[in-house]
Amino acid sequence: MFSGLLSGKQVKSISHFKDAGYKGNILYLYEPYSVTNTQKMKKVVLSILVIQLLSISSFAQGIYIRAGSGYGLPAATGLIGENYNIRQDIGNIYESSVEAVKGSYGTGVNFNFAAGYKFNENFIFDLGFLYLAGRKYETYYRNIFASATGASSRTEETYISYSRGFYFNPSFVFSAGFGKQAPYARIGLIAGSPKIKREESYYDDSDGLVEGSIKWEDGGGLAVGFQTAIGVNWKITERLDIFTEASFVA
Repeated sequence: MFSGLLSGKQVKSISHFKDAGYKGNILYLYEPYSVTNTQKMKKVVLSILVIQLLSISSFAQGIYIRAGSGYGLPAATGLIGENYNIRQDIGNIYESSVEAVKGSYGTGVNFNFAAGYKFNENFIFDLGFLYLAGRKYETYYRNIFASATGASSRTEETYISYSRGFYFNPSFVFSAGFGKQAPYARIGLIAGSPKIKREESYYDDSDGLVEGSIKWEDGGGLAVGFQTAIGVNWKITERLDIFTEASFVA
């Protein structure tokens, strides 16, 4: 089905195309070839394994603060997009390949800060805030056309997508509370409004040079999930601890 065309330096809005072909000096662009899972934004925080290393807290009885950073690993992946390679020439030789790009928008570096209250050695209420700087994923559509004279032209669209978001994380912590090394478990809720950011660029040298780029984001949805975690707390002084933690968000 016809979706748009590019002739000379006239450029119309384009994003994803499953195919393209020339008629004279006109490049015809057809139905979208790829649909990313941005409509699943509410699942951005789902299935994430977060590893905290060398985080610092103060676990003295009463009010405490905690800060740290970690990296989110995907417990499950989904389709981000596809890489399309198309090569054709005047003799109607046509070659194409498709490669699926899978991942999770929850993958990436995170930074967190929390304050809480330690009721006793075993029971703690924790109120945390987390910022996720998601990993960037790149997909593309590339079409190379060779003419009878041996000259070639290239049409290419590149898409970079990633997530950014702030999250609110109230939870309860249950600690063994003995010695200098105290294992603990955490359970609570996590909620936030993540955004999927996208950078698109276009290049075409088939009839003069046409290129451009655009940035946009998709956001506004509320993501809500549950968080469970296990970790170990090392007491450094009476007012300073270091902890490591692995958490799962679903």
